[in-house]
Amino acid sequence: MISIQFTQTGLMLPVRVTPKSSRDAIGPYQPEMTHVPVKVTAPPEDGKANQAVIAVLAATLGVSKSSVSIAKGHTSRLKQVLIAVAQSEAPGLLTALDKAMGGTEPRDVFII
Repeated sequence: MISIQFTQTGLMLPVRVTPKSSRDAIGPYQPEMTHVPVKVTAPPEDGKANQAVIAVLAATLGVSKSSVSIAKGHTSRLKQVLIAVAQSEAPGLLTALDKAMGGTEPRDVFII
């Protein structure tokens, strides 16, 4: 299961990035995963992959790019991404993320 923390500023999402992929995508989910898999076509140089991760997550979750930021792991494949949203918006975001990962129910994928 993927552990997501709700902080004072939003959702803290653990992400595993695969740069230089054949397409930009999230998922698919596997039961042993502890991070949200994000594939991006951008190379891991000059922050290009980080910007692509932000764009993919923002588009998938239906939030603005300015609401998504890399909190930890700027040069690592394993990152902590902050989604700046109100707590009331969290269930809808988790549902959108679960759908993108091919899950059936957010409660089967995420722990908050």
